[in-house]
Amino acid sequence: MDTKAIAQDLHKAEKNVVSVDPLTVVYPRITVEEAYAIQLAGVEIRRTTEGHRVVGKKVGLTSVAMQKLIGVGEPDYGHLLDHMLVMEGESLNRGDLLLPKVEGEVAFILKSTLKGPGITFADVLRATGGKRGRSCRNCLTTFPLSGR
Repeated sequence: MDTKAIAQDLHKAEKNVVSVDPLTVVYPRITVEEAYAIQLAGVEIRRTTEGHRVVGKKVGLTSVAMQKLIGVGEPDYGHLLDHMLVMEGESLNRGDLLLPKVEGEVAFILKSTLKGPGITFADVLRATGGKRGRSCRNCLTTFPLSGR
């Protein structure tokens, strides 16, 4: 699986505000490791081609009820880039969004870099400047209620 090419396709879809099928539909045998590799490739694309920077991390599916609903057994994580932040009082351009929604996810704004393994809870507390909500930019044709 060419994770970089898939990340490029997803990036192009996001930029053009075009929907795509969920990766689990297009690639039914995709692994969690491959999905995270695609995510990291997407972060790298945004860093190198657009100059965006990682300003935090986000954790999704922290509710056991939501995990059960979509058929996964653990939370997921992602990166919060500077262009994803929408601060209180700022507006969003509806034309930039596809299937907009607001999700209750935990997102940490980092004051300093966290590198593992061996990161402790105290390390996380020292590195975070606060927690914020997150605006979703969804380019899926449907919102999947299944982890597969």
